[in-house]
Amino acid sequence: MKNLIKIGLATSLLFAAAPVVHHSAADAKTVTPYYNWTGYTGSSYQFVLDKHFKNALLNSNVTINGYKVVKQVKETDIMAGFDHYYDIAATKKINKKYALKKFDTIALKSAKNQIFTVILPVQKGKISIKQFQQVYGTNFSTEAETYSERGDIIEYTYSYQTKNGTFEAFFDKNKKLTELFIISDGGIEF
Repeated sequence: MKNLIKIGLATSLLFAAAPVVHHSAADAKTVTPYYNWTGYTGSSYQFVLDKHFKNALLNSNVTINGYKVVKQVKETDIMAGFDHYYDIAATKKINKKYALKKFDTIALKSAKNQIFTVILPVQKGKISIKQFQQVYGTNFSTEAETYSERGDIIEYTYSYQTKNGTFEAFFDKNKKLTELFIISDGGIEF
C-alpha cells in the first residue's frame, strides 16, 4: 500500500510540475524562405524546379557559392562590372576587379565591391520553357527574343520580379533553359 501511495504521489507531482507552454500568433515569427547552394550548377538542373529555390529566389534570399546579390545598387556603380560581363563572354577571362568566379558561378561586382548579379549556368537541354513556366508561372515582367543576322530566333529570355530585383531565365533556340541571372534592384537587365 505504501508503494502505491508513493507511485500516486510521484505521478501527481510529475503532472503538477510539468511545464505548460502557451503559444500565440503574436509569438510566431515569419521566416523568409532561403536557399543555399555550394558547388557546380552547370551540371545540375533540378534545383531550378525546386519549390524551395523558387520561393527563396522570389524573396531575394538565395546564396550561390557564397554569392548573394545586394538589395539595391546605383546604376552608375555597376557599369564597369556590367561591361565586363561581355568581356568574359568573349575572352573567358575574369578580372577580379569586376567579377568573381567560384565553381562555375560568376558574380559581377559594383564599383563598391557589392555583388549585383549572380550568373548560374544550368545543365543544358533538361528544362523546357513549358516546365519552367509550370513552376514559375507566366506572370513574367518581360519576355524577349534574340535573333540572328538571318532572322532566326537564337534565344528566349523571361524576366521575373523578385522582392529586391529581378531574375532572368535564358533559353536556347530549342526552348531549353541554359542559364539564370539573379540581379539586384538597380541592376541593368541583360
